Amino acid sequence: MLISIEWFRLYIFTMKKLLLFVFCLISVGTYAQTQITTAAQFQNIKNNLGGDYILMNDIDLSSIYFTPIGSGYNSYFTGTFDGNGHTITISDVNASSSNRGVFGQVGTGGTVKNLVVKGTIQNDLDEVSYVGGIAGKNYGTITNCCSFVNINVSGYDYNSPKSVEAGGIAGYNYGTITYCFATSTEIMGPKNNSGTGGIVGLNDNNATIQNCVFVGNISDGWDTKSKYYGLICGYKYNTYNNVTNNYYLSGGNYTGLGGMTATPDEGHCTALSQLDIRALARTGGVYASTTNDVFKNAILTFPFTVDFQESDGIAVFNSIKGEPANVTLRRSATKDKKCTICLPFDVPQDQLASLGSFYVFSGLKSGTTDVVQMTEVTSGGLKANTAYVFEPKSGYAVGPNYAGIEFKNVTIANTLTPVTGTGTFRFIGTYEAKTWEAGDPDLGKVYGFAIAGYEGSGFTAGQFVMLGAGASAVPFRAYLKYVPEASSAPRRSSFTLPDVLQIEWISSNNITNISTVNRPTKENEWFTLEGRKLNGSPTKKGIYVNNGKKVLVK
Repeated sequence: MLISIEWFRLYIFTMKKLLLFVFCLISVGTYAQTQITTAAQFQNIKNNLGGDYILMNDIDLSSIYFTPIGSGYNSYFTGTFDGNGHTITISDVNASSSNRGVFGQVGTGGTVKNLVVKGTIQNDLDEVSYVGGIAGKNYGTITNCCSFVNINVSGYDYNSPKSVEAGGIAGYNYGTITYCFATSTEIMGPKNNSGTGGIVGLNDNNATIQNCVFVGNISDGWDTKSKYYGLICGYKYNTYNNVTNNYYLSGGNYTGLGGMTATPDEGHCTALSQLDIRALARTGGVYASTTNDVFKNAILTFPFTVDFQESDGIAVFNSIKGEPANVTLRRSATKDKKCTICLPFDVPQDQLASLGSFYVFSGLKSGTTDVVQMTEVTSGGLKANTAYVFEPKSGYAVGPNYAGIEFKNVTIANTLTPVTGTGTFRFIGTYEAKTWEAGDPDLGKVYGFAIAGYEGSGFTAGQFVMLGAGASAVPFRAYLKYVPEASSAPRRSSFTLPDVLQIEWISSNNITNISTVNRPTKENEWFTLEGRKLNGSPTKKGIYVNNGKKVLVK
């Protein structure tokens, strides 16, 4: 019996050691990946191209003369690199490398996944080159990756490279690329182009491109073989059989697939609008059901491009409420001359400095009845549906050859109605054209902001001037309205609204100045006791105000 007890104790002790050993194995397995946290650690991957790596934070290689991983002759990355949703930024890629990207060559069995890459790649080698946002060449697997890389392989001064394949994800694909998103301001091919594409430059026979999306531009530089360009794939060997379920933005300068002869997109890729591409990631097919979050989120958060005139009105935003967008507003504005603006989206503070100064309505100056205060916005940015006065740093003219007012990656508001505000005076934005016709009850209580070029008798640009019958406002501007019922104190019957309101501008350095107004009161101007200006003399009995005095009309 004693032996049995001791044996049992020995058994328990042995099992504990065994469990501890197994636990250690599991723990080691869990943390077997080599963690990458710095640029130096990333560059050291070249010393072990078959390792298992995971990126733990964003890293910036843009200030480093960076040699792509696995870029030398017969040098391939054959391990696994998990970007873990983080971003690598590149710029200065080693000019001696003919395989350019974050990875030069991903070898057979190698995998790059969950990685985001941003930056630029320039190539002017006078030799065969392969350039891609993720990899120059891919023999392995690239999946769930995003490339926001601009690529220029056109060469300098027409001294173009001998032959180049360039793509948003990979220049040359021998392997598998799935669930990848790419965009660029430009992917520019060379004169001697062997394939320039939004996802892949040249696709080898039986290589795979599936479930990928490209939203951006490619251009032909000085190429004489324009059929080597495609918004998904620039060129292929033999067939596109393994190129399926890919999408690109419609309206571009090329179709999805390039080649020596015209190749239809049918069965391989499809042109869609931005809204339809976004819908795929939300509700449609494989994109909605995929767990590849890096790829899916890139589609959902990629900003729409909205280029519109004032005359377009708010309708251009109706279909993308709640969505991110790059917005260009084409409207006339004069440098250093103030004008009003109201927008259906927030604008971050860091974008305002390059545009100019913006002022928010603060109300009447204390103790006055005719001095409006406008305070410069110095923090928090602009708020959607809110009226502002804008003093641009640059002039803007309307026309296709002129730059518009640009707002980057802003989110369109879910509610597209200007905020009316509170108080006796309210600064109100307009999203549709508005005209005050004769008989409008608001006449005598609304002020327009006089902009450059619309000065009149007795007032200049940069002042609030009472509007008369026939006055109008165009979309995305603003006007000031007097709301007497909002006043907490009874209005003195002798008070009349002035024709022109003075403005005190409160700037970021706390220096203020008041617009000068020296307009004499016109004789024979009549107002009701509520402050409404009449178009002439009274035609009904009652008490009116004429030249600042109450007058009884019988």
